[in-house]
Amino acid sequence: ENAIKHNEVSVQAPLLIKVYFKDDQLLVENNVNPKPFVAPGEGIGLDNLQQRFELFTGKRIRFGLKGDTYRVVLPI
Repeated sequence: ENAIKHNEVSVQAPLLIKVYFKDDQLLVENNVNPKPFVAPGEGIGLDNLQQRFELFTGKRIRFGLKGDTYRVVLPI
């Protein structure tokens, strides 16, 4: 949802989303092509995911921008 909300998508600049396992982690990555303007949100999506994930697993997710890729890492 965040990838679609925050990125401009076109035939010339497609949104690429990768989901894969590595070293006992589930990784979700997408390229970043920011929209010129994004309507302000409540800013609770990833925080909500973090709280729920930690409640059920006792582990914390990591997320953030690295270069031109946004990554969410869920330890399994």
